Amino acid sequence: MGPARAGRRVYRKPEPLPPVMVGAFKPKMLRLAARFADMWNVSSTGVEPYRRMSAIIDQACRELGRDPSTLGRSWGGGCACAPSQAEAEALAGDRFSGKDPEDFGFVGTPTQVVDQMRRFIDLGVDTFMLDCVDFPKMDMLELLIDKVLPAVNS
Repeated sequence: MGPARAGRRVYRKPEPLPPVMVGAFKPKMLRLAARFADMWNVSSTGVEPYRRMSAIIDQACRELGRDPSTLGRSWGGGCACAPSQAEAEALAGDRFSGKDPEDFGFVGTPTQVVDQMRRFIDLGVDTFMLDCVDFPKMDMLELLIDKVLPAVNS
């Protein structure tokens, strides 16, 4: 066995194959995600940019003969959720000013965060990955679990 093979192991292909998530923003990557991904992910993107990207990836799916509804949709980004808007904004600081639609995060009370999330759910997002800005404290995570998740899942 030569040096290039030393220490190599051969593993069986997992059954079933794990799902593939592709993060994509630009048209070329959106087309690749439409072709190869089980799930498409975007991060910190506002509703209107997401809507434009979604139209591109849906068209790419149709051109490939793929039903766009077979592609999972994931949104990841920051979240500042608190009992009051003022507390949420203080937690967010300058991170999610709302001035740049390309840099977006959820900021507000649980009710406001649910409303913000629903705008993405209406566009097909079925999974959210949220960065809690108060980590390692658990206050925000508890609000998300106790107030936001039940409302979003209802």
